[in-house]
Amino acid sequence: MEHNFFKSGLDSELLDRIWNEYWVHTLATSPLLSNQDMICKSVINVVDKIKKLNSASIPSYSSRSKVINEEEYNPIQTESSKLAVEVNQGIMIEVLKKFMFACKPGEHPAIAAANQEEEKKE
Repeated sequence: MEHNFFKSGLDSELLDRIWNEYWVHTLATSPLLSNQDMICKSVINVVDKIKKLNSASIPSYSSRSKVINEEEYNPIQTESSKLAVEVNQGIMIEVLKKFMFACKPGEHPAIAAANQEEEKKE
């Protein structure tokens, strides 16, 4: 089945604007900010679990100290690892965006550092 479509100048301009708005929005958003509530709740949840586990392991005068199994820490370890990965990815995205887009042409830090090293060698 063959098909054709017609794209006028107005269509092209509209599509270009939508495309530019998409990229502006994509580059302006931050996963650290958009997931801020979830990240804060996860940190609070991990801290509460650690406090609960530690308070259960404090020996009292009338009983022997409780030995904590490694299995009791596994859910905390899993949740904190997921949280660390998510925050790390958000930071890497921000660094990458800054590295790629926050500099004027010719003023990129990597290029400037390479130029300084070349000047030192001379």
